Amino acid sequence: MSKRPRSIVHLKRTDVKWSSSAKIHMNNKKNGSKKQRKLFEFDIPTASQLAVKNRSKISITRENSTTIDLTPSYPILIEDDENDVKQLFVETDEEQEDDEEVIEIDDDSKNQDISIIEIDEQETEIIETDQTLATSPIRHHQSFPCPICNKDLSNLELYQREAHAETCLESLPVEKVHKLKQKKKKSQKPRLLKERPPLPSIKIISFPTSNHELVVDGFNYSSKPTISQYFLSHFHSDHTIGLVKSWNQGTIFCSPETSLLLQWRYDFAPEMIKELHIAQREWITDTISVISYDAFHCPGSLIFVFEEWDSQSMNTLNKRVLHTGDFRCNNQVLSNVMSLGHYDQVYLDTTYLDSWYRFPRQDSVVETTGQFAKDVMEIGLKKLFGDDQKSIFSFMKSQNKKRSRPQSSVLFLIGSYSLGKEKIGLEIQSHLPLGTYNKIFMNGNAVRGKLFAQDERFTSDREDMSQCNIHIVSLSVLQCKETVEDYLKSFPDQCGFDDVVGFVPTGWTFSNRYKGKQTFENMNDRVEFVRGIIEGGKREDDEMSIDWITKQYKKYERFQIFKIPYSEHSSFKELCSFGSQVDCDEILATVNLNNLEQLNEMRNWFKSWEIIRKSKFN
Repeated sequence: MSKRPRSIVHLKRTDVKWSSSAKIHMNNKKNGSKKQRKLFEFDIPTASQLAVKNRSKISITRENSTTIDLTPSYPILIEDDENDVKQLFVETDEEQEDDEEVIEIDDDSKNQDISIIEIDEQETEIIETDQTLATSPIRHHQSFPCPICNKDLSNLELYQREAHAETCLESLPVEKVHKLKQKKKKSQKPRLLKERPPLPSIKIISFPTSNHELVVDGFNYSSKPTISQYFLSHFHSDHTIGLVKSWNQGTIFCSPETSLLLQWRYDFAPEMIKELHIAQREWITDTISVISYDAFHCPGSLIFVFEEWDSQSMNTLNKRVLHTGDFRCNNQVLSNVMSLGHYDQVYLDTTYLDSWYRFPRQDSVVETTGQFAKDVMEIGLKKLFGDDQKSIFSFMKSQNKKRSRPQSSVLFLIGSYSLGKEKIGLEIQSHLPLGTYNKIFMNGNAVRGKLFAQDERFTSDREDMSQCNIHIVSLSVLQCKETVEDYLKSFPDQCGFDDVVGFVPTGWTFSNRYKGKQTFENMNDRVEFVRGIIEGGKREDDEMSIDWITKQYKKYERFQIFKIPYSEHSSFKELCSFGSQVDCDEILATVNLNNLEQLNEMRNWFKSWEIIRKSKFN
């Protein structure tokens, strides 16, 4: 008895073949027929309702030939604070037009089928299909062209259209698409602006005695008439979101470094910005003051300590609140915040508040990376690893014997976002040989270039590219061999380096997820786990050994890219140490608030810290 033919959605494309009778049959080893190319010409069984897979974003480039990238090879590197992996070559750090706000689609239109085509200067199209495609046939009189070949598919059923589109995709050659940033074509349709959402309570710090409120890192919300003081912890895009040139909700309090960037990016008048200086008390009302400390997160990042004093007696403290912003806890941070005494509330950066994320101290990572770079420069990359294979750059150098610079023969590429990771470059810079042109090249990053324009340790002059051994580049440059090659081609003159070594700094990379999620039967078990972490943690949790780097060496790779556990957020152990030592009544999480299960887990950690604190302070 013959088997009933299956629906096309149940078949794999590799299972569908030509046959002499032009019928579809299952692939087997005995039948070596050719692969079919037009599925819709066959009598394919139908069903009353078929599950249609969601279509992912497809990038199509049309130059001399048409290419498609169905499976992008770049890694997903979720680090710390920003999602602006934008550029592959010279970054411009451009953002949305200054007076544009984020547009939300009305609820009535969410279920509509949408097809968006965007074309850039290279004739690159992006085609997106709605994730909620209807399963019912579309009327025959409506035009429904194939997004690849433009053939009218109006007379075909939905599954046949899908099969046709997949066949068109298979017929085109596939190659990697290296340029990630695309200049979008502006829509001709009028933009419909919706009101900003109201301020969430986690962004507001209240002082009931004075009947005063202020906001920390909350610019993407509607204004509140009673609030005119806004505090910005640092200049990363996830904290400045909502700021535009026309923003006028009040005064912004921030560090001098952040103030410089605000005036440059948004043309804010100096009068609407109040600069705060490290360890200095500033009065924001007659009875409320703020003291700022270095958050050790990125240049210009601050921790805020707000204090409300009694109006009758300025020696009586009514309320003290600590807001960490994004911070990397260390002994200096602990010393600063603990010197003030008890806190009523602590708003805590909980980015890595999970036992998975235990990585070495930041200073240990910086020192070890610098020492490794020193060994590479003194011994040579190949000799250091006992590799006798000659670098391709040795051949290039022999073809161009005149070297234009007296420097080390190694180029170090350090992946970064718009701001941060400079410590790694500065540490490597301290180990450069005498006589070397020792400036750090900033690859076209406008934010970093503006902030360090007067710093003699850095340069953004493209004429210096070939002279500098250390380049701070976009993370996208280090995604694969081809992207590094493209970056080297952007040099204004011949690259004279023998080897290229890249560092991808991210705390997410080195989470201990392979150990599984830590579970506890009761709160006492959790408390003992925390005690073990902060009092008797293994040395490997604190110190980074050279093996972190050397074990990643790939002998036959042209460029050596090493991931290092460098983060500008506090590790799980550092958060436990902070929460168990800082005397406070309440801790509030500021990150990872959208997942109820994760939020409850963080609250359990807070309770365990509270038990440890009470045993110390009572």
